[in-house]
Amino acid sequence: MTAAREVLGPGPVGWAAQVAKEAELRVVELLPEMAGTTSIDTVRRPAEACILTVLIALHAGTSGEAVVTPQLALEGNRDSVHRGVALDRVLRAMWISHVHHYERLLEFLDKTLPPHELADTVRRVTELSFAYVEAFTARFSAEYTAEREAWLGSLAATRRQVIEDIIAGVPISVRDPERVLGLDLARHHRAAVLWTEDDAGTDSAHALHRLAARLADAADTGRPLVVRPGGTSLWLWMSWAAPPEQRLAERLRDAVDAPHGIRAALGPLDAGIDGFRRSHLGALEVRRVAAASTRRSSWLADHDELEVIALLTANPEHARWFVHRQLGALATDDDRSAELRETLRLYLTFERSRTAAAQVLHVAPNTVGYRVRQAEAILGTDLAKDPLRIGLALEIYDYLNPEK
Repeated sequence: MTAAREVLGPGPVGWAAQVAKEAELRVVELLPEMAGTTSIDTVRRPAEACILTVLIALHAGTSGEAVVTPQLALEGNRDSVHRGVALDRVLRAMWISHVHHYERLLEFLDKTLPPHELADTVRRVTELSFAYVEAFTARFSAEYTAEREAWLGSLAATRRQVIEDIIAGVPISVRDPERVLGLDLARHHRAAVLWTEDDAGTDSAHALHRLAARLADAADTGRPLVVRPGGTSLWLWMSWAAPPEQRLAERLRDAVDAPHGIRAALGPLDAGIDGFRRSHLGALEVRRVAAASTRRSSWLADHDELEVIALLTANPEHARWFVHRQLGALATDDDRSAELRETLRLYLTFERSRTAAAQVLHVAPNTVGYRVRQAEAILGTDLAKDPLRIGLALEIYDYLNPEK
């Protein structure tokens, strides 16, 4: 600004400031969505810098190729990135601004220059203006992209730290965690953990993000919180102002087809910052169970269905000891033992109803009775004395074969 006053004088500099203010108003008029995202750095200063650069170049006889974009004109990229204004919107605003002050320059020249000087000066102004626009656009786009990458990297790191603080149950290290996360923590949350299996393919990262988006859409949640913790997994939080329907897992299974090799574990519904944490920890436990389970009925494992198994196997080694103590020789990995275990498990699940177990197994009730007696003989115990321990051991074995 000082250099411009020395070269041009206070009159042209003041005129440039006035035209820049007009350009800002023109941008807001033509792009109403920019009204809440513009600032003095976003439009006005770049417009003023453009006008002064063109006037100084015109005064000094500088060629269009030698026009240089001043740093002052580029400071708006940082503001635009941090406000979440897309690059195409910023460049559109800049073009509207350039057109406005180009027209005002032509009006000024038409009023002040004698006719014999006007044509040549207009040609020079046009050359310099469009050379400036070209140079500005290239440099602004490059610096905007670099700033956005740096900002997103910094934001991602800060967001990850906030999430780690919440999950660890320690004081949060930033002042406004909800702004960082883009999430109202007081809402109702259901976390999910998505992961890829060995045969998921090379495009698994994109597949995880696409599946997360489809889950959020099917769940009618707002904008989900998605975090890549590294490796082949993705963390997702879906949130609602009011609790969603209880059978969310069934709805998601019906509405979404997961890509081959992609699986998901759904945590429990919970509310508030503590619920945000508990739902995620629940989803991690469900993932552990689902990944180790020998029984797989769906790509989506639900906490509501696997909570008991997750609790029983929180310490896998102790769970394995428990199974062997209760089942003994029945915990053998062969077809006959598997048949007896499944029959006994269903028999106990249906409160010792041979008929109900037979319907699931597609055998006669007498066959169920015969197998139960065989299992009792192997166990060396009367089921009536302690059905709970035997039933729990069978459930554990059914999901997490301790021999594997």
